Amino acid sequence: MNIDKVEYLNGKPFIFINAKRGKERQFGKIVTCLFCGKKTFSSNYKISKNMGKFCSTQCSGKAFGGEKSPVWNGGRGVRTNGYVEVTIPNDHPLKLKGKRYISEHRLVMEKYLNRYLKPYELIHHLNGNKEDNRIENLALCSKKSHYEFIEKMQERIRILEAQLKKE
Repeated sequence: MNIDKVEYLNGKPFIFINAKRGKERQFGKIVTCLFCGKKTFSSNYKISKNMGKFCSTQCSGKAFGGEKSPVWNGGRGVRTNGYVEVTIPNDHPLKLKGKRYISEHRLVMEKYLNRYLKPYELIHHLNGNKEDNRIENLALCSKKSHYEFIEKMQERIRILEAQLKKE
């Protein structure tokens, strides 16, 4: 919030804000941004909620982003599709393309092979558990061989289900 004018009433700073009922006074304090050092106004409400220590959300994000965040989980999370993703290492080629995260199973396979994977190379989880990224559970394959493997597994499941129904 940029402040053009701060007024004082009984020694307490306040600003005028536009509200539904017209202009209202908002009391608070002049604070120094903890990130950039810029002077800014912080309302009493923000101060009471332990907010208002930064001049903008950008400064707040820079101060508490990434590893500095109180909810930092080590750069590891699970996508909605079930795959584990991790923060890309700084020396990875995908980082240079502006990407921030990579699937953990791809990173594990790259480390095992000691090379970067090609975009067309797929990693298959042998036990079907997308969160089990141990190297012994991963198989490198092409799209065609992956599709053939899935077809074989689906056919095997159909056969086993038919045998169970007969019993």
